Amino acid sequence: MVSFSHVVVAVVGMKLLWSDSLSTRQLGVLLFEVRSFLDAFDGTLARARAHSSLEEPGIGSSGHLIDGACDALGCTAMFFGCLGILRRKPPPHYSALPGPGGKEARETLAQSNRRALTLVGCAALQMTLSSLFWNRTLSEYHDLLEIPGSTYSTRVIQNTVFKSSALWITVWFWRLTNPHAMMEMILISIFLDKLWHFLSWIQYIGFVILLVQVSITETHLHYVQDLIPAVNASMMTPLSGR
Repeated sequence: MVSFSHVVVAVVGMKLLWSDSLSTRQLGVLLFEVRSFLDAFDGTLARARAHSSLEEPGIGSSGHLIDGACDALGCTAMFFGCLGILRRKPPPHYSALPGPGGKEARETLAQSNRRALTLVGCAALQMTLSSLFWNRTLSEYHDLLEIPGSTYSTRVIQNTVFKSSALWITVWFWRLTNPHAMMEMILISIFLDKLWHFLSWIQYIGFVILLVQVSITETHLHYVQDLIPAVNASMMTPLSGR
């Protein structure tokens, strides 16, 4: 029930984002913040009912799938709201008043709309990729580090990796590039009436940042995946030689 309620809140927020009034759009941003709170509350409530740990990702469960679908609908509503803002408030170099050059004005408007669609499409693609890799990262690190190993040496390695600076640096940067953080950045830019500027800035550099983050994460994951069996094998070698 909570999952569907935050979708309704997102749709109402989207309608407010289409307003010409900045204060109304800011109210829409606040509604999306309420949506984020309801989303987090829904996850906590679901885990409490299932008597599961807050750290368990629960990927593949019915609750996770429903929550993911509702999140997707909420994000879609936000991006439609962004598209409405960009279409209603083009930057000055796209502004053209109808007059004797009506055809030129229409062409400028069409160009502005295409630009708006491109910016929103790039941001949506970045958030989708971030979400996919973020979920994979959570699942992989959970399996590697949070499920107790079958041997003492494995548990020692898990504890060592968990406390390592490499892991914490990787996780800290995910705090800046995960889909929730991306949504917050977009909402802040709407609140400050800087959506055009922000989406233009991240159109290309956002993909570069995400590529670097994913590459670092995958490298570290493969390192840990190779480290555990290698250490276990090295500890078993002296025993087999006796």
